[in-house]
Amino acid sequence: MKFRDEMEQYSVTDLELILSTQQELYSEEEQCILRELLEQKRQNQEEKEQIQLPPSIPCEKCGAPNDSQNENCAFCGSKLQKEKYYISDESDYDDEQDEPEEYGQNFTFHYVISFLIPLVGLIVGAIMLAKDDAEKSRCGKTCIITAIVSMILLGIIWGIVLSSML
Repeated sequence: MKFRDEMEQYSVTDLELILSTQQELYSEEEQCILRELLEQKRQNQEEKEQIQLPPSIPCEKCGAPNDSQNENCAFCGSKLQKEKYYISDESDYDDEQDEPEEYGQNFTFHYVISFLIPLVGLIVGAIMLAKDDAEKSRCGKTCIITAIVSMILLGIIWGIVLSSML
């Protein structure tokens, strides 16, 4: 796959990040290609955004109608909120790509560690319980319960072992 073809799959944000942080990895020619692609993608994005704007945008502050080309309200001067009119294909794609990471996470490792090392399970459970995500919070509760059950079982086993030795 050619370098240009490979880089075309990246978004504007990705290309900006590559150019700002990874310059030493690319030759001058490759950096020029990256800059060209970035400029093309920015222009395409601006064209899409302009197409999606209505002819008139109401001001959030005073409610007056404004031409979609204006950056600020012609009546009160406040900045127009054009962002809500943009529908970015790129952001939809990024959300779909992040979904498998956020949802349906596998916490089996947490549960096993909680059972084998109860103190670690209590700590991990407390940390996970403090998270805002409901799934992580459930994992935290399960880790704490697993650690408690493990400690009880260890106590019973030690009690049996000690009583058989006496």
